[in-house]
Amino acid sequence: MLVAGPACMSQRAASSSGAPAASSSAKDAPAAAGGAPTRRAPALAELPRGLHELGDECGYPVAPHVYCGDAGVIVGVYAAVDEVHGVPPREATTVRDEPRMELAPGRSLTIAHEGERLWVQRVTCGACRRVMGWAFVGDLPGMKPEQLRDLQTRLDIGADAPLLETIADWRIYYKDRPLPDPVEPR
Repeated sequence: MLVAGPACMSQRAASSSGAPAASSSAKDAPAAAGGAPTRRAPALAELPRGLHELGDECGYPVAPHVYCGDAGVIVGVYAAVDEVHGVPPREATTVRDEPRMELAPGRSLTIAHEGERLWVQRVTCGACRRVMGWAFVGDLPGMKPEQLRDLQTRLDIGADAPLLETIADWRIYYKDRPLPDPVEPR
């Protein structure tokens, strides 16, 4: 006997089976009203374990490590930095890369994107016995202003800064900002 699930299978369920999610290219897309094929967004990197909840339905009560969007879907997920690997993925384009642990033992920040998906890896103590910090992945178009402001606060972006709602906003914000001075090794 087959049991039908929700019409929209979550990305987590698709990726947990071990099989890659099916993707189609623009040439396979159905023709638009004018007869030309429609363009689809490029496939995004697979979500690492620990951040795989992105795109799932929100549970109630909402877990403190996720942002729930207006459509009832998880639009942002945080995880401990030592529990996730591959953030940001190789496919992502770097927006900001502050001193790596080689230059400033114990601290680093990487912000990258794939389309309008934002990836953040913030290491606050890489020299600690257990690496401290957090990783984040979020789909910017689905995030609420208060969620964006919370993310900016976690990144020490002052309350007087504009709300960074798009990847273009993130690029502009970081464009001419100097990198912090490396911390002297102890």
